[in-house]
Amino acid sequence: MKTRLWILTLLVCMAVWALAACSSQAPAAKNQTVERSAEQPPAAPQPATAASATAPDAQAATGELRNVDLVAKTLTIKDAAGTEQTFSFTDSTEVAGASGSQGLSNQQGNQVIVHYLEQDRHTAVRIEMVPK
Repeated sequence: MKTRLWILTLLVCMAVWALAACSSQAPAAKNQTVERSAEQPPAAPQPATAASATAPDAQAATGELRNVDLVAKTLTIKDAAGTEQTFSFTDSTEVAGASGSQGLSNQQGNQVIVHYLEQDRHTAVRIEMVPK
């Protein structure tokens, strides 16, 4: 009985020691850099983000917020000339001056500036509430 207890204790100690040794080692790939070969294609372009709203091809539209559809993720504004424009937005669209896209529905009738990229089918990258 005592011999079995000693063997079991020895096995448990060896297992704990092995696990402790493995967990203290840093992964080998962590400090290595990945070199791209000549055959690898360049990375695909990233989707539009709030940071890309400052890109040279970014456009802005200003107007009164007329409608917000949170299910379809669209908003409609009416500019000073009376023209209505509809924009879509995503979960990554930055909203300034309201508590996210949920807060936009409470802002109907207020002035907004919508920053968007034309090639993204009027997808807003940033929506700013204009202070009264």
